[in-house]
Amino acid sequence: MFAQWGGTISFDPAKLDAARVAIDVKLGSAKTGDTTYDKTLPGVDWFNVEAFPTARFTTQSIQAAGPGRYVAQGILSIRGVNAPVTLPFSLEIKGDQAAMTGSTTLKRVAWGIGKGPDASGAWVSLDIPVSIKVSAKRAAAK
Repeated sequence: MFAQWGGTISFDPAKLDAARVAIDVKLGSAKTGDTTYDKTLPGVDWFNVEAFPTARFTTQSIQAAGPGRYVAQGILSIRGVNAPVTLPFSLEIKGDQAAMTGSTTLKRVAWGIGKGPDASGAWVSLDIPVSIKVSAKRAAAK
């Protein structure tokens, strides 16, 4: 879990061509529930938060995939490496409130994460499941 993140979302289901999402995640806020991992994740071999404190996901496109379902194509930047990510998600909008859930799987070595100490995946899986849950409130019109 990442305790610190933020960003901007511009999304109208009727205007997907204009949809834009940019999310920044403070990598040093990672919590796994295991103190050993929590101590090693910020280090040079894993997130290297001293040199790269923030990860960023920026959409390139969002496509409809059925009622209330979408697929975002974007770029995830971690450790100075940019790699494409596909994120299927569901969205429910009620008035000014929106609830989004999504999940994908990332190959951690694509970003050089744990490439040295555990490149084989003996201790930490090479495939990292990522679940996202966001609640948002529509911003007042400017």
